Amino acid sequence: MTEHEETIAELRREFSAGLPHRLEQLDTALASLRDAPSRAGIETFYLQAHSLKGTANAYGATELAECATHVSSLAGAWYDAASVPAEDLGTAAARLDALRNAVADYQEQLAAGEGS
Repeated sequence: MTEHEETIAELRREFSAGLPHRLEQLDTALASLRDAPSRAGIETFYLQAHSLKGTANAYGATELAECATHVSSLAGAWYDAASVPAEDLGTAAARLDALRNAVADYQEQLAAGEGS
């Protein structure tokens, strides 16, 4: 492996190590929206999902980026409407579950050397 490839692999490992924290932030933001929806809460949830989508794309984590896109798109619609429809909360939770599964898959691929 070249020095450049080693650097990229290390960056991917660091990204992967931070994923549980990012999922926790999304879970917390969604719980906050369930309890007391607010424009600021919607923006927080959207920005976290959008940031994860972009970073996942940058690291070639396609499935992860796709799942984050689904979360980000839903949150973007909430932001545009300035409200969180109650029926969307279950959809958001399901999309976070799919994202959680994509994170686990990505981490398994990295551990197996497939994502480096």
